[in-house]
Amino acid sequence: KTWKLNRNCEIMMTKSFTIVFLLFQPVNSLSQQKVLVCQNKDCQKRFSSFSSGEGGLTQMIADLLPPEDSKSFIIEASGCLSNCGKGPNVSLNDRTFNGVNDVQTAAAVLEVGGGIDCPIALMVAVDMIGQACRTTNEKKLKILTSVIDSLEKSNASNSNAMSHALINRADAHLDANNPSAALKDTSLAIEINHLSGRAFRAKADAHEALGNIAGASEAIERWAEVNPSFSTKAKKELMRLAAK
Repeated sequence: KTWKLNRNCEIMMTKSFTIVFLLFQPVNSLSQQKVLVCQNKDCQKRFSSFSSGEGGLTQMIADLLPPEDSKSFIIEASGCLSNCGKGPNVSLNDRTFNGVNDVQTAAAVLEVGGGIDCPIALMVAVDMIGQACRTTNEKKLKILTSVIDSLEKSNASNSNAMSHALINRADAHLDANNPSAALKDTSLAIEINHLSGRAFRAKADAHEALGNIAGASEAIERWAEVNPSFSTKAKKELMRLAAK
Protein backbone atom coordinates (compact mmCIF):
# COMPACT_ATOMS: atom_id res chain seq x y z
CA LYS A 1 0.00 0.00 0.00
CA THR A 2 1.39 3.40 -0.97
CA TRP A 3 0.15 6.86 -0.04
CA LYS A 4 1.44 10.41 0.19
CA LEU A 5 2.22 12.28 3.38
CA ASN A 6 2.30 15.36 1.18
CA ARG A 7 3.63 16.20 -2.26
CA ASN A 8 7.20 15.65 -1.06
CA CYS A 9 6.96 12.26 0.61
CA GLU A 10 5.42 8.88 -0.07
CA ILE A 11 5.17 5.87 2.24
CA MET A 12 4.86 2.30 1.05
CA MET A 13 3.67 -0.34 3.53
CA THR A 14 4.44 -4.01 3.07
CA LYS A 15 3.57 -6.89 5.38
CA SER A 16 6.94 -6.71 7.09
CA PHE A 17 8.24 -3.16 6.93
CA THR A 18 7.72 0.43 5.94
CA ILE A 19 9.69 2.19 3.21
CA VAL A 20 9.72 5.97 3.17
CA PHE A 21 10.47 7.53 -0.21
CA LEU A 22 11.90 10.99 0.22
CA LEU A 23 11.20 13.12 -2.80
CA PHE A 24 13.49 15.83 -1.48
CA GLN A 25 16.47 15.98 0.84
CA PRO A 26 15.40 16.05 4.52
CA VAL A 27 16.17 19.27 6.33
CA ASN A 28 19.11 19.42 8.69
CA SER A 29 18.36 19.56 12.39
CA LEU A 30 17.70 23.12 13.53
CA SER A 31 18.44 24.63 16.91
CA GLN A 32 14.71 24.77 17.69
CA GLN A 33 12.07 23.03 15.59
CA LYS A 34 8.36 23.59 16.10
CA VAL A 35 5.69 20.92 15.81
CA LEU A 36 2.00 21.86 15.79
CA VAL A 37 -0.64 19.16 16.27
CA CYS A 38 -4.14 20.01 15.07
CA GLN A 39 -6.79 19.80 17.81
CA ASN A 40 -9.82 20.26 15.56
CA LYS A 41 -12.46 17.65 16.44
CA ASP A 42 -12.82 16.48 12.84
CA CYS A 43 -9.06 15.96 12.72
CA GLN A 44 -8.68 14.35 16.15
CA LYS A 45 -11.42 11.77 15.63
CA ARG A 46 -9.36 10.32 12.79
CA PHE A 47 -6.50 9.55 15.17
CA SER A 48 -6.58 6.03 16.54
CA SER A 49 -6.24 6.44 20.31
CA PHE A 50 -4.98 2.85 20.42
CA SER A 51 -1.82 4.06 18.70
CA SER A 52 -0.48 5.92 21.72
CA GLY A 53 -2.93 5.73 24.58
CA GLU A 54 -3.51 8.87 26.64
CA GLY A 55 -1.87 12.04 25.38
CA GLY A 56 -2.76 11.28 21.79
CA LEU A 57 -0.68 12.31 18.83
CA THR A 58 1.17 15.03 20.75
CA GLN A 59 2.46 12.46 23.25
CA MET A 60 3.35 10.02 20.47
CA ILE A 61 5.54 12.55 18.67
CA ALA A 62 7.28 13.53 21.91
CA ASP A 63 7.94 9.88 22.74
CA LEU A 64 9.45 9.21 19.31
CA LEU A 65 12.17 11.83 19.73
CA PRO A 66 15.61 10.43 20.61
CA PRO A 67 16.96 11.86 23.89
CA GLU A 68 19.63 13.90 22.14
CA ASP A 69 17.00 15.63 19.98
CA SER A 70 14.10 16.13 22.39
CA LYS A 71 15.24 19.54 23.62
CA SER A 72 15.49 20.79 20.03
CA PHE A 73 11.73 20.48 19.51
CA ILE A 74 8.74 22.44 20.74
CA ILE A 75 5.56 20.37 20.45
CA GLU A 76 2.29 22.28 20.83
CA ALA A 77 -1.41 21.72 20.34
CA SER A 78 -2.80 24.06 17.70
CA GLY A 79 -6.00 25.23 16.13
CA CYS A 80 -7.16 23.93 12.78
CA LEU A 81 -4.38 23.41 10.25
CA SER A 82 -7.00 23.06 7.48
CA ASN A 83 -7.78 19.98 5.39
CA CYS A 84 -9.06 18.05 8.43
CA GLY A 85 -10.72 15.57 6.09
CA LYS A 86 -7.24 14.17 5.51
CA GLY A 87 -6.18 14.42 9.15
CA PRO A 88 -4.77 13.94 11.66
CA ASN A 89 -2.58 16.86 10.57
CA VAL A 90 0.79 17.95 11.88
CA SER A 91 2.85 21.01 10.98
CA LEU A 92 6.63 20.75 11.32
CA ASN A 93 8.77 23.76 10.46
CA ASP A 94 5.80 25.30 8.64
CA ARG A 95 5.32 22.19 6.48
CA THR A 96 1.99 20.39 6.92
CA PHE A 97 1.65 16.60 6.87
CA ASN A 98 -1.66 14.76 6.57
CA GLY A 99 -2.83 11.37 7.79
CA VAL A 100 -0.44 11.09 10.75
CA ASN A 101 -2.32 8.26 12.40
CA ASP A 102 0.25 5.75 13.63
CA VAL A 103 3.80 5.35 14.92
CA GLN A 104 5.37 4.66 11.51
CA THR A 105 3.82 7.72 9.87
CA ALA A 106 4.70 10.00 12.82
CA ALA A 107 8.31 8.77 12.67
CA ALA A 108 8.37 9.45 8.92
CA VAL A 109 7.15 13.00 9.52
CA LEU A 110 9.98 13.62 11.98
CA GLU A 111 12.49 12.28 9.46
CA VAL A 112 11.13 14.14 6.44
CA GLY A 113 10.26 17.40 8.15
CA GLY A 114 12.85 17.51 10.89
CA GLY A 115 15.75 15.36 9.76
CA ILE A 116 15.31 13.06 12.78
CA ASP A 117 16.02 9.35 12.55
CA CYS A 118 13.74 7.62 15.08
CA PRO A 119 15.42 4.46 16.41
CA ILE A 120 13.51 1.23 15.93
CA ALA A 121 13.66 0.66 19.70
CA LEU A 122 11.70 3.87 20.28
CA MET A 123 9.15 3.09 17.58
CA VAL A 124 8.49 -0.35 19.08
CA ALA A 125 8.32 1.10 22.60
CA VAL A 126 5.80 3.77 21.63
CA ASP A 127 3.61 1.21 19.89
CA MET A 128 3.71 -1.09 22.95
CA ILE A 129 2.90 1.79 25.33
CA GLY A 130 -0.24 2.35 23.28
CA GLN A 131 -1.15 -1.32 23.46
CA ALA A 132 -0.64 -1.35 27.22
CA CYS A 133 -3.23 1.40 27.65
CA ARG A 134 -5.91 -0.83 26.13
CA THR A 135 -5.61 -3.99 28.18
CA THR A 136 -6.02 -5.32 31.71
CA ASN A 137 -3.90 -3.93 34.53
CA GLU A 138 -2.02 -7.22 34.89
CA LYS A 139 -1.09 -7.29 31.21
CA LYS A 140 -0.34 -3.57 31.32
CA LEU A 141 2.31 -4.16 33.98
CA LYS A 142 3.91 -6.92 31.94
CA ILE A 143 3.97 -4.92 28.71
CA LEU A 144 5.34 -1.78 30.31
CA THR A 145 7.99 -3.73 32.20
CA SER A 146 9.08 -5.23 28.89
CA VAL A 147 9.23 -1.75 27.33
CA ILE A 148 11.24 -0.33 30.23
CA ASP A 149 13.68 -3.26 30.21
CA SER A 150 14.18 -2.86 26.47
CA LEU A 151 14.77 0.90 26.66
CA GLU A 152 17.23 0.46 29.54
CA LYS A 153 19.37 -1.69 27.25
CA SER A 154 19.27 0.84 24.41
CA ASN A 155 20.42 4.42 23.96
CA ALA A 156 16.92 5.58 24.89
CA SER A 157 17.05 4.97 28.64
CA ASN A 158 16.55 8.70 29.32
CA SER A 159 13.99 9.30 26.58
CA ASN A 160 10.49 10.76 26.79
CA ALA A 161 9.20 7.27 25.99
CA MET A 162 10.98 5.86 29.05
CA SER A 163 9.49 8.55 31.28
CA HIS A 164 6.04 7.89 29.80
CA ALA A 165 6.35 4.14 30.33
CA LEU A 166 7.49 4.62 33.94
CA ILE A 167 4.57 6.94 34.73
CA ASN A 168 2.08 4.54 33.17
CA ARG A 169 3.59 1.64 35.11
CA ALA A 170 3.37 3.71 38.30
CA ASP A 171 -0.35 4.16 37.67
CA ALA A 172 -0.66 0.41 37.15
CA HIS A 173 1.22 -0.26 40.41
CA LEU A 174 -1.18 2.08 42.23
CA ASP A 175 -4.14 0.20 40.76
CA ALA A 176 -2.52 -3.01 41.99
CA ASN A 177 -2.13 -1.56 45.51
CA ASN A 178 1.66 -1.40 45.29
CA PRO A 179 2.45 2.25 46.15
CA SER A 180 6.11 1.53 46.97
CA ALA A 181 6.76 0.36 43.40
CA ALA A 182 4.76 3.31 42.08
CA LEU A 183 6.85 5.75 44.11
CA LYS A 184 10.05 4.28 42.69
CA ASP A 185 8.77 4.57 39.10
CA THR A 186 7.62 8.17 39.53
CA SER A 187 10.98 9.15 41.02
CA LEU A 188 12.79 7.60 38.04
CA ALA A 189 10.43 9.35 35.62
CA ILE A 190 11.10 12.71 37.27
CA GLU A 191 14.85 12.15 36.99
CA ILE A 192 14.34 11.90 33.23
CA ASN A 193 11.81 14.71 32.93
CA HIS A 194 11.56 17.06 35.91
CA LEU A 195 8.74 18.95 34.19
CA SER A 196 6.35 16.01 34.04
CA GLY A 197 3.16 17.00 35.82
CA ARG A 198 1.76 13.48 35.54
CA ALA A 199 4.80 12.08 37.34
CA PHE A 200 4.40 14.45 40.29
CA ARG A 201 0.65 13.75 40.45
CA ALA A 202 1.24 10.01 40.57
CA LYS A 203 4.03 10.51 43.11
CA ALA A 204 1.58 12.36 45.35
CA ASP A 205 -0.86 9.46 45.15
CA ALA A 206 1.91 7.00 46.03
CA HIS A 207 3.04 9.03 49.04
CA GLU A 208 -0.54 9.37 50.26
CA ALA A 209 -1.13 5.64 49.93
CA LEU A 210 1.99 5.08 52.04
CA GLY A 211 0.75 7.52 54.68
CA ASN A 212 3.33 10.20 53.90
CA ILE A 213 1.12 13.28 53.83
CA ALA A 214 4.07 15.69 53.80
CA GLY A 215 5.55 13.93 50.76
CA ALA A 216 2.18 13.94 49.02
CA SER A 217 1.72 17.67 49.67
CA GLU A 218 5.19 18.45 48.33
CA ALA A 219 4.49 16.46 45.16
CA ILE A 220 1.15 18.28 44.68
CA GLU A 221 2.93 21.62 44.98
CA ARG A 222 5.42 20.56 42.32
CA TRP A 223 2.53 19.36 40.14
CA ALA A 224 1.00 22.83 40.30
CA GLU A 225 4.35 24.47 39.52
CA VAL A 226 4.91 22.51 36.31
CA ASN A 227 1.20 22.54 35.32
CA PRO A 228 -0.19 25.95 36.38
CA SER A 229 -3.50 25.17 34.68
CA PHE A 230 -4.13 22.69 37.52
CA SER A 231 -3.39 25.17 40.30
CA THR A 232 -7.02 25.31 41.45
CA LYS A 233 -7.24 21.52 41.66
CA ALA A 234 -3.89 21.46 43.43
CA LYS A 235 -5.12 23.89 46.09
CA LYS A 236 -8.15 21.69 46.75
CA GLU A 237 -5.90 18.64 47.03
CA LEU A 238 -3.59 20.42 49.48
CA MET A 239 -6.59 21.40 51.61
CA ARG A 240 -7.84 17.82 51.58
CA LEU A 241 -4.44 16.48 52.60
CA ALA A 242 -4.06 19.09 55.34
CA ALA A 243 -7.38 17.95 56.84
CA LYS A 244 -6.11 14.39 57.27
